[in-house]
Amino acid sequence: MPIESRSRPIGVTILSLIAFTISPVFVVLLGLFFYSIFVEALPPSIREDPQGFVWLCFWLTVVTACLLTLAWITFSAGLDLWRLKDRGRKLAYISTIPFVPLGIGFLLSSDIGYKMLGAAFCAYAGFFLIYLRKRTICRGTGRPATLKFSIARDK
Repeated sequence: MPIESRSRPIGVTILSLIAFTISPVFVVLLGLFFYSIFVEALPPSIREDPQGFVWLCFWLTVVTACLLTLAWITFSAGLDLWRLKDRGRKLAYISTIPFVPLGIGFLLSSDIGYKMLGAAFCAYAGFFLIYLRKRTICRGTGRPATLKFSIARDK
């Protein structure tokens, strides 16, 4: 569907584009994580520090799995929102919830920059949490009605 399509609400389009934009950011963060460990710092050697090497391998695996999973989830949410599927609305709703405590945490800071960031997070989360629960959005992303037929067996 084109962006200016009347059947897709503008808020759903914006959320879909945000999800498409955020998805590659997680892959870039993973690259920066590896760069900071292997280029800017000296990783532990297996001969000199075997315990440190094991912990490095463990955390590399955990962070890689988490960031790649987040990239896949945001891409799937964006794609499902674009296609007006209910799963995309649910994924977007659930992934917006953590912005509320994060925004509140930033609002409690004494720095004005963090307070502005916290206000932006809370406004983003509040708007889209309310928007994604609107009846028209829930119906618009719902599954199409299907007829279910049952065949009664004579015994």
